[in-house]
Amino acid sequence: MYSHYNYLDQFVGFFILVAIVAIAIKVIIASSFANIAEEKGHGRGKAFWFCFLFGIIGWLYVVALPNNKTDKDIRSIKAALDEINIRNRAQ
Repeated sequence: MYSHYNYLDQFVGFFILVAIVAIAIKVIIASSFANIAEEKGHGRGKAFWFCFLFGIIGWLYVVALPNNKTDKDIRSIKAALDEINIRNRAQ
């Protein structure tokens, strides 16, 4: 019988463990950047997969996204102020 531990089996086990940990870390980081993209008013799915597949390029993509929620808020405030100005002029 073959009783001692084979170094190849040890290497394969270690490689699988490292791969699982690396994928888990990529999922956590990609989820974080997907949350950031969602806070900026963009889709989570696209940002998640871009960050997961391309790493730092995806992270830079999310950082460079414009903040659509702020722009939308500014437009709604401007529309409300314009409406108030129109009402004040009518009086």
